[in-house]
Amino acid sequence: MSWYTLPKGKQLDEITSSLKGSFSWERPQSSHQEIYDTFIGSLAAQDLQLALVDKTAVLYRTDTGEELMSGSLRLPPDPSVLPPARLPGEIQGRIPPEIGDRVLLHIGSISYTVRSGTYSNRDGKIVCRLALCEAEGSTAISIEPLRGYRKSEGKIVEAGSLIETVSEAAWRMAAMEQLISCQAVPAFTVHAEVSINDAFTHICTTLIRFIRGNEFGVIGEFDTEFLHDYRVSIRKTRVAFDQFRPIIKRGKFKRFSRFFKLLGTETTPVRDLDVFLGNLGTHELFSGFEETELKPFITYLKRARRSDQKHLVSRLESIDYQAECDAWEQLLTEETKNLCRAKGDKPFLPFARKRLKALYEQILEDGNAITHATREERIHTLRKDCKKLRYMLMFTSSLFDPEPMEKLLITMKSLQDLLGNFNDLCVHIAYMEQFSQYLASHGAQQEQVGHAVRVIDSLQTEKTRFFPEFEQTFGRFSSKKQQKNFYRMIHITP
Repeated sequence: MSWYTLPKGKQLDEITSSLKGSFSWERPQSSHQEIYDTFIGSLAAQDLQLALVDKTAVLYRTDTGEELMSGSLRLPPDPSVLPPARLPGEIQGRIPPEIGDRVLLHIGSISYTVRSGTYSNRDGKIVCRLALCEAEGSTAISIEPLRGYRKSEGKIVEAGSLIETVSEAAWRMAAMEQLISCQAVPAFTVHAEVSINDAFTHICTTLIRFIRGNEFGVIGEFDTEFLHDYRVSIRKTRVAFDQFRPIIKRGKFKRFSRFFKLLGTETTPVRDLDVFLGNLGTHELFSGFEETELKPFITYLKRARRSDQKHLVSRLESIDYQAECDAWEQLLTEETKNLCRAKGDKPFLPFARKRLKALYEQILEDGNAITHATREERIHTLRKDCKKLRYMLMFTSSLFDPEPMEKLLITMKSLQDLLGNFNDLCVHIAYMEQFSQYLASHGAQQEQVGHAVRVIDSLQTEKTRFFPEFEQTFGRFSSKKQQKNFYRMIHITP
């Protein structure tokens, strides 16, 4: 049995009229399913689909449509979030190992009808068994030819220009009404002939959609990745302001530039604590502490995080915050053609090339100047410049050949990972210094204080390893071969 979808705009009657045989259908049966997955699509990545039908949870294989297991479910008070502990026994034993400590989120729903049927040839003999699934705007059909009538499937496929899909479960995922996106990275699609003004509007409109889409997850604390992606979208918005600054009407954006900068600042403490607390239980440098020794500090940090999170939630739920976001969306909608100065009507492509070249060469200059004596601030500046370049590459990815861009992004990722680790070390040292002071002020034994100091020394030593590793990593990024690859990609002579 094979599954197919009808092309958009194609009707089933058109297939019937072009075939010499006939279809016969039973009465349709209605079905409704709610689909759950983690924020990062952990189940979908493993070809698994968790669906709720009434109060029954069903686990499918998306690639085959096979039902793996099912069981009755006691829904939580808020059905938008499904803790794995509430899953029926067999499914509960299967899913948590696949998703770790993440919760399941209600990512979408689909209502559809299912009809069984047959196809008979012109002699009136049944040659295929069929199943038809119809949802608003999408139709899937399964075809199972009877023995000796394999060619009849091909005739139906050809008559309907049907598109093969892997299973009914895969069709449901594609056809469902998405409530939240498990794709955390926004896609930017700008064409070579688009104007600078239109490109800027498209980028900012896409980003504010992702910012607003992550708010409920930040407020509800369902998954730390909501805050991460919320912050990334804010950073990208600020990079767009920065890179389009020569063109945009600054008077219109001064207010929003301050707004997004403040949001970045207000979300930093919670994110830093999320990263540190996540590493505290896994980093080898903390393995010398007994659990009882770390517990007071973890409690102290979690208390600080709760306080910071409470402030952040209060901010996101405030009338002022909502009004600023609404005003920004309104500006993007109502003044689409009036965001940039006169030069905004010019093609985006030459502007994009110029900005990418300037960012790339700034990174080359700053990176080549880094030595063992370089201050941390300059390393952090390089880290931020690398983010700017990466985000501009995302904004403009549809304009350039993907092959050289992929090569550039591979070396960039290694460089950014190294710079990010250095930043994490600086944050970890600051928190461990707090821990050391905490132990000393709470009458801890000298041995405990001494161990905290040794961890700080180890982190400091780890920081010194950054420089030789940076020299190698940056050397690969800035090699003549990579430079040639970059300039060829953007079609500019250095």
